[in-house]
Amino acid sequence: MRSALLLAGSWIVCGAWLAAAPAPRLAEDRPGALGSLAIPGGADALAAAAGLPVPAQRATIALELIRRLQGASPGDGAIIFNDPLLIQLMGKLGGINLTDASPNPFYMAAWIGLLVTSLNLMPVGQLDGGHGTFAVFGGRAHKIIGRVAFVLVAVTAVLGFIWHGSPSGFLYTVLLGVMLKVRHPAPEEMEPLGRGRTIVALITLIVFALSFVPFPITLT
Repeated sequence: MRSALLLAGSWIVCGAWLAAAPAPRLAEDRPGALGSLAIPGGADALAAAAGLPVPAQRATIALELIRRLQGASPGDGAIIFNDPLLIQLMGKLGGINLTDASPNPFYMAAWIGLLVTSLNLMPVGQLDGGHGTFAVFGGRAHKIIGRVAFVLVAVTAVLGFIWHGSPSGFLYTVLLGVMLKVRHPAPEEMEPLGRGRTIVALITLIVFALSFVPFPITLT
């Protein structure tokens, strides 16, 4: 219980630190612009979303801080990093038993990278998943899908704490709650996607499915 409370506190602290990053501001003199960077609409917005520009350094530092905070108070339990679907498939293809495998730096780098990627592809606000959702379905659907995703993640966070003893899902909830407050800029013109970029949208959805873990951490 002591280690669980410590881990919960560390997730909350790091979530607040990540959320404290300066929110994007729309340039007042140019509609559909984010700071000095123009936000394209339609096909170009989807292409930008598929590029996955993620602030990985900050997320990695936050997760490292969590690891150090966990180690500050030894407990009787264990921390299990649940594998995303991509790592599970690679393990099966390579004939590797991941159940008894010990985490190493290469595994943790891949695990953290996939965790941040799945968060970035959430269909909320100005995350890359939000840009893709806006490009494919439009502004109204983007707003509805974002709120539904937030509710589902919040419910998953509660279930994860009950079933797996881990508060890690609350970090997702905090970050998505912050992103919901950031308005997505409306482009001057929505261009049709076309077949090629529709395929890109499907590939992006597959990447999200391969990297997303409903319950990233289990405490035993």
